[in-house]
Amino acid sequence: MMLSSEQTSVMIAHMRNSLMSKAAHVRYTAEKCFNLREHMLCSAGQCREHAGQLSPLQNKQYSLMGNILRDGEDKKEKAQGNRLLTLVQEQYRMSGLIELQLGSVASGLMRSADALLFSLLKAQHYQWRDRLYMAVLAGEAADVMSKETECPLGHWLHGEGALRFKGLPGYRELNDCHHEMHTVAEALFTRLLAAMPATGLEQLLQGVEDVSQRLIVALECLDNRVALLYPENVG
Repeated sequence: MMLSSEQTSVMIAHMRNSLMSKAAHVRYTAEKCFNLREHMLCSAGQCREHAGQLSPLQNKQYSLMGNILRDGEDKKEKAQGNRLLTLVQEQYRMSGLIELQLGSVASGLMRSADALLFSLLKAQHYQWRDRLYMAVLAGEAADVMSKETECPLGHWLHGEGALRFKGLPGYRELNDCHHEMHTVAEALFTRLLAAMPATGLEQLLQGVEDVSQRLIVALECLDNRVALLYPENVG
């Protein structure tokens, strides 16, 4: 059954409100995950700091072992020195092991933080795309369209992303996809949609969808490249 004009307006308004509610939940979850990422990076930094603090201790232990081997001529001193030497050697071995473990934990935390980051960037892009579709329905281009460097992904690409990953394979491809995404999105507002046949609008929307999916794939590819930066690939 064909909907009347009034029914269509009600349906569109309902869909827009539903999407707005979904966007609020996604935004809250994204903010919560970003806070979690900051805590993970802080923990990773602390682990690296603790690992570094073990290095001076190891140097002192190494020096002490050398002194024990050179000193202690009588039997009593030699026996005590041997026991102390055994203890110091064990401490030296254990502190070296702990240092390696802390370094590995730090690397794992940082890799997990970056994996979380790319998941969040994908979620934010989907949220932005939903807002784009809502803006088309409501005719509110200013509500979603902004400069490439001001949307969530663009802000990251030209900030932390460029600082850390600009030299990696995949960064340029992601940046190009992001530029194309804004180009096809702007076309939804620069063309007269009201005078366009339904098939023409459908083609425009499909173009947006295709670029959006390529952007998601580009994020995944860069995420895989970043994983190779770490000694141990944490899943």
